[in-house]
Amino acid sequence: MASGRVRTKLEKSGELVAYSEAAVRNNASVVEYCRTSMAALSGGTAGLLGMTGFYGFGFYVFAVVGLWVCYY
Repeated sequence: MASGRVRTKLEKSGELVAYSEAAVRNNASVVEYCRTSMAALSGGTAGLLGMTGFYGFGFYVFAVVGLWVCYY
């Protein structure tokens, strides 16, 4: 398929929805980049703050959940 092609889909409500495959792929890659960056940044921050073991892991989980909440 061509990268600039716009696809359409008929929703259950009868509404026609158009979306671009290139835009969907780009959005997925941006989200993956954000996840990877957050993992590196939260791990580095936990290390700089001297958090090890469960405290460091807890900080990482808190940061990832915080990013997930910001997405929505």
